[in-house]
Amino acid sequence: MKRKLFILFYALLAIGAIAWLATKSMQMLAAKEERQKHVQSLPAFKFMSVDEHQLALSALAGESALVLVAFNSACDHCQYEAKSISGIIDSYPDTQFIFLSEEPLDTIRHFQSTYFPVASSNITFGQTSIVDLHETFGSLSYPNIFIYGKDGKLLKEFKGETKPEAIEVYLK
Repeated sequence: MKRKLFILFYALLAIGAIAWLATKSMQMLAAKEERQKHVQSLPAFKFMSVDEHQLALSALAGESALVLVAFNSACDHCQYEAKSISGIIDSYPDTQFIFLSEEPLDTIRHFQSTYFPVASSNITFGQTSIVDLHETFGSLSYPNIFIYGKDGKLLKEFKGETKPEAIEVYLK
């Protein structure tokens, strides 16, 4: 009798654990799908520029395409990406390039001066919190690039190091 109760108890415990895990997985999947829908159009996202002004993505986009790069200055792939983009940026004066990081503003300014020493009206560097980035764009890997068209619709998302030619395909 004790053995049957023991087996029943652990069977119910296992079923309960499986049900709980399934529910959690479904909730996480639903949240991921919601974030994916959210980024299909340029989100209403605000950040602090390196000049310490509050900016909104939508205000910067205007009537032009927008390339949003989430980066970390210590990331080798992000450094490669910055070098690559600095090599093509002059070819796309009507495209806004936004670089966002959760790092301190001084660190972001140093990264900007290292890879983009000449100021340009179509490049903006800014700071935001990792929480805001995650809540708006979902799970990110650095660098993470979002390319939005003139209509504000997401054209392409790249996760990780991306060759400039792949980015240029969506800017033409």
